[in-house]
Amino acid sequence: MLVVIMFALPSPVRARTDVGVSLLYLSGTHYESHSSVYEQFVAPLLKLDTGGSRVEFAAEGIPALGITSSGSSATFGTATTSLGFGDATLRYALDAHGRYWLGAGTIIIDQQTTFTQATSTSPYLTESSRVSGARYEGRLRFPVSRDAVILDFAGSPNLWGTYFAGSCNHCYPAEFSTPEHGSMTDASAMFEIPRGRSIWDFGVRFINYSATFTHYNILADRNTGGGVEVEYRYLVAR
Repeated sequence: MLVVIMFALPSPVRARTDVGVSLLYLSGTHYESHSSVYEQFVAPLLKLDTGGSRVEFAAEGIPALGITSSGSSATFGTATTSLGFGDATLRYALDAHGRYWLGAGTIIIDQQTTFTQATSTSPYLTESSRVSGARYEGRLRFPVSRDAVILDFAGSPNLWGTYFAGSCNHCYPAEFSTPEHGSMTDASAMFEIPRGRSIWDFGVRFINYSATFTHYNILADRNTGGGVEVEYRYLVAR
């Protein structure tokens, strides 16, 4: 898909390609209908950007990563969550200087939680879900000498997927699934320092995700938090 997009663009747009990785530290709260629990984790994000001064394609993703619950909630107990997501966006600059951008693309979020023991409100030992939908972005880029301040805001107002639960010996049914829908906002403020083929970004990022069981119209889960992001990209082609 990336190759098709690159060669579909006019030749002046194929100006550069950079790849990199960022380290993201987030802390926040995970909510369900009966309780909440504080979480924090550090995760790597893989990055890819390609394009020119007016059109660019950007993608990022996090591999499946295990997160151990703090265990401070009687509802959840001790649990390990495997979390992964990926998003891709095609952006267009509204001005010739590349200061104002709009973009659209897609996002996929995949998670699975394994509990060490069942509780009264969480009788199933495994829960998982996968949601996807459209992603819309706005970007402001303000030059500061050789560097830049970059403000990003992304929204996914309609995410759809399926929730699965299983591994319950005394439940009927022992396994079940139900549709869910949700939304997500993602905002960041970064200071970018390009030096030669290296590009460094330092800043903060805030994420808010909420999902509801479609048939029951009750909260499936909500995750809200923020933290620090440090990113390095290398210019492989220009």
